[in-house]
Amino acid sequence: MDIGSTTLARVIDYKKSWVRALPRIMLGFAIVPLSSILVSVSLVVITSRLVSLVLNVIVLVTAASVYVRPTVDRAATIELKTVLKVGQVTPAKI
Repeated sequence: MDIGSTTLARVIDYKKSWVRALPRIMLGFAIVPLSSILVSVSLVVITSRLVSLVLNVIVLVTAASVYVRPTVDRAATIELKTVLKVGQVTPAKI
């Protein structure tokens, strides 16, 4: 079974960088606690303080798993943008 031509296939080698991810990590750790405080104030009104504390810890751990991760290095990002420019890639013939 022929899936299609691989002559247009291109591999972009990349590395992940913690240094490049620092701005996103710092921004995440600034936004998440502030939003957590806003949510906890409304939760204390609705539920007990213990439930509010437990939910805040869950939110902080979940947010940390989203924000604290390495980012693709700059060279690979630039190369990927270059390859994916409009008109740069021609569709495979069917």
